[in-house]
Amino acid sequence: MVLTDKNIEPIKVILKKELLEEWKRQGHFESGKIVEELDFLIEREFGRTSIVGLMYPYGTYQDAGVSAENIPFSPGSGAKKSKYIDALIGFVQRRMAVADLKEAKSVAFAIAHTQKKEGMPTRGALSYSSTGKRTGWVSEAIEKAGPKLGIYIRQFYREFMTAEFESVITKNIKKI
Repeated sequence: MVLTDKNIEPIKVILKKELLEEWKRQGHFESGKIVEELDFLIEREFGRTSIVGLMYPYGTYQDAGVSAENIPFSPGSGAKKSKYIDALIGFVQRRMAVADLKEAKSVAFAIAHTQKKEGMPTRGALSYSSTGKRTGWVSEAIEKAGPKLGIYIRQFYREFMTAEFESVITKNIKKI
């Protein structure tokens, strides 16, 4: 028995559930797309098997945060267009339900200025969290999923070892 895309499914379900719940607890939830579209790969290397999660890059930024010096905003630069500002405007319109474009731009620039001073998340962003945290959602979720994953993994390896043992016995019986 080998770890495959089919038998990894229970692990995916457990992890996705816990990741989504922690993401919501920390106040990041908007559409759920980041967790719903999360995918897992099985990597085998040097006799080790790993399960690797793949998600949209902004999930990593929400997990680790971004220092103030790495916020992609340069006030007074004269830039006519900024993907960062455009993304903030979209966020303000969706998350804060600000329909007026002029007002949304104003709020987006206020957020950008604050993030440029404090980094991301800002101190004000903590008000969206029920855990008091706005970073580390991935490790928190994995830690909380640990006991459930342990049960599944122990069961998987028990079945694997039983199948291997039975295979060895069957081969040796044919030799006798």
